[in-house]
Amino acid sequence: MSESSQSNASLSSAIGRTLISVSKDYAKPLQEFGVGDLVLVAESTALKSWTQKPVKFAMGTDARQKVLAKISFGNQKQEIRYLIVTTDQLFLMRDGKLKKLSRLIPHSDELVRADGTTVPIQSITLDWFSEDIKDIATSAGSTQSLDGHLILANVLL
Repeated sequence: MSESSQSNASLSSAIGRTLISVSKDYAKPLQEFGVGDLVLVAESTALKSWTQKPVKFAMGTDARQKVLAKISFGNQKQEIRYLIVTTDQLFLMRDGKLKKLSRLIPHSDELVRADGTTVPIQSITLDWFSEDIKDIATSAGSTQSLDGHLILANVLL
């Protein structure tokens, strides 16, 4: 099983080693991002156009034990991958709306990829992890629109 990341709305809050796309061909660990660094984002929930935007908010915590969620996704035709995120993380759904981790249902909900296709959630488990957590966003405050705020973390939104 390998770790994978996802494209999250506005704020990406995951373990520091999660890969976040800077361009279509390059990704780097979330822990390496700082204010001013470029990140690849969708211009809208239609996912037709992607652009680079500067990170306007970046914050992290040190590696101390905390409860995090491990989301396993994929199907029999693909390798099962996983993502480790905070329990308040939001995910883009097929209908273009956000859904909080606590409301996701394995084998029913699907995570959205950068090209708009989906991948089924196999399981969600809560466990104690000793990992650093990093948050980044393309705005310094709250936003009313997802446009320009969907961060591509490896292959998912």
